[in-house]
Amino acid sequence: MKLKRHFLPGLRYSSFIFLVLLFITTVIFWIFFSQEKNSQKQILLSNEQQNIKLLQTIIENDIKMNAYNLIFLANHTKLHKWLTTRQTGHRQELIQLFLNLCKETAIYDQIRFIDQNGMEQIRINFNNGRYTFVPDNELQNKADRYYFKETIKLNLSQISVSPLDLNIEHGKIEYPLKPMIRFGMPVFDFEGRKMGIVLLNYLGDKLIDHLDSIHASSAGTVMLINSDGFYLKAAQPEDEWGFLFTDRKNKKMALTNPIAWGQIANVEEGQFTIDSGLFSYATIRITATGMHSSTGSEQALKPYQNGYGNKGFYWKVVSLVSTHALKKSSWIIFLRFLPFYGLIVTIMFFISWWLGHTINLRIRAQETLDQATVELRSLFRSVPAGIGMVCNRIITQANQQLCKMTGYS
Repeated sequence: MKLKRHFLPGLRYSSFIFLVLLFITTVIFWIFFSQEKNSQKQILLSNEQQNIKLLQTIIENDIKMNAYNLIFLANHTKLHKWLTTRQTGHRQELIQLFLNLCKETAIYDQIRFIDQNGMEQIRINFNNGRYTFVPDNELQNKADRYYFKETIKLNLSQISVSPLDLNIEHGKIEYPLKPMIRFGMPVFDFEGRKMGIVLLNYLGDKLIDHLDSIHASSAGTVMLINSDGFYLKAAQPEDEWGFLFTDRKNKKMALTNPIAWGQIANVEEGQFTIDSGLFSYATIRITATGMHSSTGSEQALKPYQNGYGNKGFYWKVVSLVSTHALKKSSWIIFLRFLPFYGLIVTIMFFISWWLGHTINLRIRAQETLDQATVELRSLFRSVPAGIGMVCNRIITQANQQLCKMTGYS
């Protein structure tokens, strides 16, 4: 009973002190944690938005660079000399011009001149790491292909650009898959007659490489989506090119995440957070670069249905930081603070315990002193009155001095 009586006052006091300090520390810890989490979130929002804007700028610059190369070839004197004379020497000079551009840029799968009837007249191919001239007996007629039909309709100095799709040879998708964007421009002779088109097959892998480089600095997944909501670049390769493969028709953001696509498709650029995560996005419109665009074709030999529109097709560059990744980021910040919080709580615990222990010692000392005083008084009551009174005064004075010295009452 004595131990319990001695222990409880110190325990109550130390527990009260500990709980008060714990509450204050927890509030301060939570404030710092929330501030740090909000700060990191703002940095994340800014980084993702900057990455998307950078990617948008890079792709638009690539498109413009292809337009410059196309204009360079379509207006080159060597092309017009050959169209005028049809001499073999001039044709060889033109072939060498095409080869040189391929080697210098290293971004084209093919460079072609196709006549007004859709027949390839000159074609440079990229095969096995090198560019080669395709012999005449291997040239093909492309009159039924959408990119020829749309480009040959254009007027002087107009440029067409196809959607990003897969290369097709002899009516079939080429394997391994070869993403492609085709830039075309009609060619006129000096009398204004349409002689054919110059066509550049830009390697889409170069564009995908840009996405991969941005993905390395992004906290999420960087995607490229066409105007119909199909993935051109996705987290999973089997989700890509749904408009070209019948077994992937449902692999489109318009179906897999209609809430996100509803906002992304209707707003040029921005950021928002929904249950699936943080989306950052921007729009690449071909018409903004001064070129003509169209919606493309879902089948190799299927003609365009929509033709050129005022808006044309577009691409959406999208970054998705999943909800799991956002929570993981918060946990990382929390775990970074946790050791400091644990250390402070441990220190407070020992301080509270020490205070409680000190109080218990004082209580015990006070009780011992009180008990000794009672016993002495009892002892001196048994002696003669005069001596007892003197001893009692001595004890009282001594007790007062001891109380002053020890601080006990």
